[in-house]
Amino acid sequence: MLSIAYVTDILDHGQTGPFLKHAAVACLLLGAFLAIVSRRLWLYPKPLPGIPYNVEATGNLLGDIPSLAQWQKTHGETRRWFQAQFRKLNSPVVQVFVYPFKKPEVLLGDHREIRDILLRRHREFDRGSKEPNAFGALLPQQLLSIKTPTAKFKFHKELMKDLMLPQFLSTVNGPVIYQKAMTLVELWKAKAQIAQQRPFDVKQDLYKLAYDIIMAISFGLSDESSCTRTQLRALLSEKASRPATTEGSS
Repeated sequence: MLSIAYVTDILDHGQTGPFLKHAAVACLLLGAFLAIVSRRLWLYPKPLPGIPYNVEATGNLLGDIPSLAQWQKTHGETRRWFQAQFRKLNSPVVQVFVYPFKKPEVLLGDHREIRDILLRRHREFDRGSKEPNAFGALLPQQLLSIKTPTAKFKFHKELMKDLMLPQFLSTVNGPVIYQKAMTLVELWKAKAQIAQQRPFDVKQDLYKLAYDIIMAISFGLSDESSCTRTQLRALLSEKASRPATTEGSS
């Protein structure tokens, strides 16, 4: 087979007749075409054998991203799209292609297997790259940014192991959690009075409660500066500014 250098030399010096020149050009075009096709095929998602996947995703360079984007547009979130794949593919283990030109993500939906992995088989699995990619630039020395087999991870884990002891949890974390929970109860009492036996959504309140607990335990955030307390003050202020209503009035 003619090499590219040899074909280029033929074209540059004109040492052959028209037929061989055309053949050389054809070889160059064919080589370029094959290179493009092979690279394009190499870029397509490649599923792991034996694990169900969306067949249509393997025919798109973006994999499952178009489906995920459509779900986001329709539902306003993406988390339940991953849950829907278990039902769609009728399997407790599926693979999805949500990162272009990378290996697929394997999803596990069997809670017994998940529990077994986390409690008994954690040494067989390393953490994924999602957390290091998300937090690595901002917190490169934090546990979320470090792979588990490294000496750095073991060193950080050794420093933090006392934070999960029962004594620390009961004397440090416990009072903070109780205080934040009581603030949440105050907030819900105020909301219940304003709602007047009508239902109200508490989903965001629980998210903010978890955030307040984490911030208080990790950084010593006071209760007065917490999201729940701030929301309670705003709610009470709004309630006080409303005109008084008599009982039974509409």
